[in-house]
Formats: sequence, C-alpha cells, structure tokens
Amino acid sequence: MTERSLPDGLLDLFYSIAIEAGKAAMSHYGSQLKVEYKEDLSPLTLADKLVDGIICNALTQAYSNIPIISEERPLKDFENLVKGQFFLVDPIDGTKEFIQNRDAFTINIALIDEGMPVAGLLYAPALGRLFIADVLSKLCLEHRIPVVFNGQLSKSRAICHELMKQEQLPAIKLLTSQSHPNEKDQEFIELNKIQDDEIMRIGSSLKFALIAAGEAQIYPRFNCTMEWDTAAGQAILTAAGGAVVDFSGQPLRYGNFGLKNGNFIAKSNSQLYSKEYTLP
Repeated sequence: MTERSLPDGLLDLFYSIAIEAGKAAMSHYGSQLKVEYKEDLSPLTLADKLVDGIICNALTQAYSNIPIISEERPLKDFENLVKGQFFLVDPIDGTKEFIQNRDAFTINIALIDEGMPVAGLLYAPALGRLFIADVLSKLCLEHRIPVVFNGQLSKSRAICHELMKQEQLPAIKLLTSQSHPNEKDQEFIELNKIQDDEIMRIGSSLKFALIAAGEAQIYPRFNCTMEWDTAAGQAILTAAGGAVVDFSGQPLRYGNFGLKNGNFIAKSNSQLYSKEYTLP
C-alpha cells in the first residue's frame, strides 16, 4: 500500500455523516417496521435505505472522484471492482438487531486504499458509542454521543478518548455472533477451554470496536461475511493496535471478486494477546 495521508477533512466528514445517519436510524428504531427481504434473504428496512442515502450522498458530494460500494446498492454495479481508493459502506450492520429492538446495530464507513482499510467509522447510535480511526496515523478514538430515543435525551457523558490503552486483559475473552451461531464457534470454545462467563454474544460489527476498547480479547468468525461487514471494524481495531487476520495470519484484504470474506480472527494487540488459540 502506498504511504499517504487521508483525504482532507475525511474524519470530520465521517463524524458529521454518522451523527446525521444515527439520528435517521434512531427515528425508526423501536417502531413498527416494514421489513423487505433481499435476494440473499437478508432483511431490509426503510431505515437502511435512508441511512444509505445520507452516507452515499455526502461522500459523493465531498469526494466525487472516490467510488462507493454499499451493501444497499445492487452488486452488479460493482462487477469491475476498483483497485485504488474506494469507500465501503454498511448503512446498518445488524439489521436483525435493529428490527428486534436490540441496541448493537452499527453504522459503518471505511476508506479502502489498495485493498486495505485506511480509515473507518463505526457508530452504535442506540448505545451512544462512536469509534473513528486513521490507520495511517495509528489513531483510534471513541466518542460518547448522547442517545436520543422517543424524543428523550440520555445522560451519556460527552467524552472522547484514545483506544487500546488498557494494562490488563479484559474479563471477556471471546465475542461471538448473536444472530448467526455456528457449530465451529462451540468447537473453538471447547478446544480452548473458554468458560461461559468469558463469552459475550452480541450482534453486528460492534464486536471489533469492543476489542479495540479493551473490553474483549478475540472474535473468531467461521461463516461467511461480506467485506462491508468488516472493513470499518478492521480499520478501528488495526488503528488501535489489534488485527483482523485470516487463518494463515494475513490481514483481510478488500475489493475481492464477490466481496466475500473467508474465515477470520479479530484479536487484541500483541502486548495483551499472547495466547495462541487452537482452531477447529
């Protein structure tokens, strides 16, 4: 990857887009949602479409020369995948969580440069947690954003701090999917003698951010994900000092044909992550 700085104003734009998109998502959260189903049978709501429009319109207006790939844009538009810079967007990751009024859904934006995420935004508006990263500068920040739900403002503190500064291992060792359980997950748990109280089951890309924040150690994934599911999370975790790697130890790369990921492990930084886990 060519060393370069991010486009001017990118992280500020990511932040402002996320706040607007989060308000749009929260205006539909907890309501009676009409659910459509896409060709792959994944759910789609009006909130997904609204957030997609907010993100893609703002990115296009600011950086018209950088292509955008979004989950909610027909895949046939991206048959000739770009090899330079492009934005990779998942307007609402964890739509199932969103529909079921669980808080762990996230808004995701990443900038990919020559196959690698170099900047990322991951926002969980129902939790008031916004993560933003410049991988080139190894800067990863978390902002706490007040949550507005049903017109009521939460008492979340307005704070901002740099991630991955913890000095001891967190109590939660393993994160696993709540909506996509897999028998390999249980094999991994048994092989590595991980106890029930060391496991957290949670939806969406928030898992990457929880590791970056020092609240968990590892997230193995044994079934299919799409590149927009992981790009922003990989940027967040990489900038914080962790890694997202395939089972040969290589970082996940982006812009592959079909936009599908293989199996991977997201893990904490090398100072804290000393254990080599056994794979099933």
